Amino acid sequence: MTKENKDVLVKRFKSLLWRLGAIIAIEGVGFIANNLGLFDLPPAMVVFLGLMLAEVTKYLNVNLPELKANALGKGKK
Repeated sequence: MTKENKDVLVKRFKSLLWRLGAIIAIEGVGFIANNLGLFDLPPAMVVFLGLMLAEVTKYLNVNLPELKANALGKGKK
């Protein structure tokens, strides 16, 4: 396996773990809220919300420096 292939594999694995973490976070919130009687989410909704949270955090992680620079007027012109 070449170095480039290893780098791609590592990036894909990190992405998988990031999404898994988001699903676990949503599941934890759902479990706590369910035990408190706040709301009852079906498992499919938990997975969907976890994937949505993962995509939002991934977008912010990738684009936040650029968004912050633009907000401060230091972006590319």
